[in-house]
Amino acid sequence: MRLNRDDFFECEESRLQIVLTYPGLLATVLKFRGEGAFRIHPDYAHEIPRHEMLCPQTKEDFPFTGNELFNKDELLKEYLEQEVEKQETKQTI
Repeated sequence: MRLNRDDFFECEESRLQIVLTYPGLLATVLKFRGEGAFRIHPDYAHEIPRHEMLCPQTKEDFPFTGNELFNKDELLKEYLEQEVEKQETKQTI
């Protein structure tokens, strides 16, 4: 995941976004996808060790969460399938 201009880590392929709500503690999986507007100098999430716990977006503005956690893989999967906006598919002509 690459840091975008909104200071969210964004997947370059799917546009899924994660914000470090409380660096070193919580990272929030956002419901809305990014637009591919990345910083000029790339910063990638994997460049430094990350230990944040993942949590869902429950608020519209920062910090985006009330500190609920995904305590089971199934909850994260369900959230991604039901709450995160669907990925746009590119149409070829």
